[in-house]
Amino acid sequence: MNTHSFKYSVAIRTLGTAGEMYQKELDSLMKQTIPPSQIIVYIAEGYPIPKETVGVEKYVYVPKGMIAQRALPYDEIDSDYVLLLDDDCYLAPSSVETLYSSMQNAGGGDCIAVDAFQDHKMSKFAKIRTLLSSSVSPRKDDNWAFKIRCSGASSYNNAPSRSLYLTQSAAGLCALWKLESLRNIHFEDELWMDQFSYPAGEDQIMFNKAYKNGARIWLHYDAGVTHLDAGVSRKNTSYHLTKRRDSAALQFIIWYRSCYNIPSSNILSKLLSICAYSLRFLISTNAQLIFSVCKFDFSLIVGYLSGNIRGLRYILSNRYKDIPPFIISK
Repeated sequence: MNTHSFKYSVAIRTLGTAGEMYQKELDSLMKQTIPPSQIIVYIAEGYPIPKETVGVEKYVYVPKGMIAQRALPYDEIDSDYVLLLDDDCYLAPSSVETLYSSMQNAGGGDCIAVDAFQDHKMSKFAKIRTLLSSSVSPRKDDNWAFKIRCSGASSYNNAPSRSLYLTQSAAGLCALWKLESLRNIHFEDELWMDQFSYPAGEDQIMFNKAYKNGARIWLHYDAGVTHLDAGVSRKNTSYHLTKRRDSAALQFIIWYRSCYNIPSSNILSKLLSICAYSLRFLISTNAQLIFSVCKFDFSLIVGYLSGNIRGLRYILSNRYKDIPPFIISK
């Protein structure tokens, strides 16, 4: 298809500490078959500008936070499309062209993301462990990439037969957005997540909010985008008690906010959602107890249980009641 009129900007969120991985990302952007019109780097306040450079990027200081560094007005962007990136991915020379042309050839859309973690390629043992620890489950090919169940847990296509699928969620590593569609989800309403030690589930909130507010989101399985830190992230399980508790609290809040407490839910769907989360809670509690005994680390089960209690208290608080609804009034 004709891509000559396609213009996009790049928006990277960073603390400026990714080093060599960040340099590889910048280098790969400069080699795109369709080069960006600008590269804007949103760096957290108080952090020095990194020494890695390609000489054209512009830095903008913003408040620190995984949400805060992405929930922005993007006033600096001069194009209709923006490529949102973390600071640790590599893009093949044709990646952006592939993403844009694939979305257009499929009839258009509001966003296209990439398969950052390739869950369907995990070993059987890893799939079982992921299911027990986080309720992320495999699913037969039903023409969707990721779905969000009424329990708040995600499921992934276990046998994708093509490279492009519609999706209800995605990873935030690399996603090409229509700027207007990105602004329309009012991601700034989710800044509450930065109150926790780590906003686990922020990608799900972003993409699923877009989906549930009518956006058409695609996921590409083979766009040539590599998560340079993926191996480290998979192996890093050294969460302290606070982080475990906060992750469990967010699991509860995200379920309540995006699955249970939405206008389209009637009494029956709410009951079904409660039952689904209760089953998820029961399975995860037993799994965390087993992991705690095996590892002699009872912060796993303590963090999970106390986190769910914290999540319940949070949704009952005035602080939560002041947050705008997940489904945006038109």
